Amino acid sequence: MIGALRHGFTSVVADYSSRPFAQNVELTRKVVEAAHAAGAAVEGELGYVPPTGE
Repeated sequence: MIGALRHGFTSVVADYSSRPFAQNVELTRKVVEAAHAAGAAVEGELGYVPPTGE
C-alpha cells in the first residue's frame, strides 16, 4: 500500500480480516496513518462474515 501511495493513489483498501482482530486493527491503523499523511483515504475491513455451511 505504501507503493500505491507513493505512486499517487488517492485511496487504498486495508483488508487484514484473515488476521486476529487486534492485529487487524493495529495493521489497519498503520495504513491509515500513512495514507492520511499522504492525503489519501482508507477503506478498512475490520471483520468478516463467516461462511455458512455448504
